[in-house]
Amino acid sequence: REEAATVARRIAATGQPAVVIDTSRRPGAAAAEIAKALGADYRPLPLADASAVSAAVRAVQEGL
Repeated sequence: REEAATVARRIAATGQPAVVIDTSRRPGAAAAEIAKALGADYRPLPLADASAVSAAVRAVQEGL
């Protein structure tokens, strides 16, 4: 986890907008922590399909 958080902080420092989409059956703290380090929106979508992922990304883009 720490390595992923370090990389996420480096990416966040670039100012690049991001979203973390957690498609695990039981969304949990790990992906949320990475999103926080990344400065990204966190979207738990345990039953995601292409349409749900597309909608989540679109919602983040509209918020920029």
